Amino acid sequence: MTRSPVLVDIPVKHSFFILKLPLLVFSEIAKQWNPFELYHFSILSKRATSLARSISKKPFSLSLIDWAPFEVWLEFGTKDSDRWMFRPTSIQSEDEYLIEKQIHRYFRFYAANPFEKSVEVLEQLMDIFNTPLYRLSLRSKSGQNVVDYLLRYANDLPQESYQTLHLSWSKMEDIHHLLENNKKRVDTLSVEICNAEEPKLNPLSLSRQLYNKLRISNLRIENSYLLTTLDVIEVELYNSELSNQYLNSFLKNLITGKSNPRLKKAFIRTQDVVNLREILDGISFVKRDPRTTKRSIGIEYFLGKELSWIFGGYDIQLSDGRTATLQWHKFLRKSENSTKYEDVNEMEDNVDPEADENQYHEVEDGEDEGRFTCRTYLKSLTISIW
Repeated sequence: MTRSPVLVDIPVKHSFFILKLPLLVFSEIAKQWNPFELYHFSILSKRATSLARSISKKPFSLSLIDWAPFEVWLEFGTKDSDRWMFRPTSIQSEDEYLIEKQIHRYFRFYAANPFEKSVEVLEQLMDIFNTPLYRLSLRSKSGQNVVDYLLRYANDLPQESYQTLHLSWSKMEDIHHLLENNKKRVDTLSVEICNAEEPKLNPLSLSRQLYNKLRISNLRIENSYLLTTLDVIEVELYNSELSNQYLNSFLKNLITGKSNPRLKKAFIRTQDVVNLREILDGISFVKRDPRTTKRSIGIEYFLGKELSWIFGGYDIQLSDGRTATLQWHKFLRKSENSTKYEDVNEMEDNVDPEADENQYHEVEDGEDEGRFTCRTYLKSLTISIW
């Protein structure tokens, strides 16, 4: 007896053309993609780039970082968990995504030339997210040719300025070269000086004021001319070799108008414990009572205005009519509702790290108790100018 053949339905695979979907449908699908997936899609074709551009959301920042060896950072906020890192590598391996507990997010992929690929990724992200370069970070280990290329690249970008230029260098001669060849306005210049010991260099020559804020780590006394030559609005110094005697000379030049006419605020961490008697030696000042004198100072930044409150302080009159106020750590506060301090009849010497008043930050508004501090706290001085 012959059996009849059994018919079996075999599933048929159908191609799914995502580029042919209606825009509304495509948008709903694309909303589920992370930035790595959106980037991958965008490089398929010109139409894919256009579609990616139409559904991307505005990021907080886009940066090219000279690090391991190059990375492009796309950030949607100021926390580490808001950062998406693109890491081209010359090591041949499969492409790898890592999204770990919503904290570390990176996409590592092979590129014959990681440097060139980083620039290519940067340009693609600038296009699809319609965002300018935010930060450029350069290190000496990448070589002068690569660094010069990136600086020229930033100079040629259509944007008028960008937020941060970070330089990590071991030779002051090379730092001079970069500063003299940068043509773009930068809100914050960050310089990390890595044990630079140089013979006497030619004076730093800058054609115009390009920087608003200067942040320096490891400033040696022989490199202190950077403070006056760059003529910025705000200065932040960390781990400097500056002494109380140097600050005394700096203030006298500031008073007479010989340096820093644009300066509004300076945070300086000195080599020695801050001693106001030495810093103000030979300088006329008025001590303000922190119980009765409260003033605010605001500095405009790329991202908005930052406000600080000063209780008391030591006022110095500048020759141009402005007033410079010195604050040891007791006076500068974040909140106008901070605790008022008892007046001090004589100038604080601030020389005893073991004293109770030097062990803790004073209680800020909303805090139950002061935060424990470190010894560098006693080496910190702020100058505010209005």
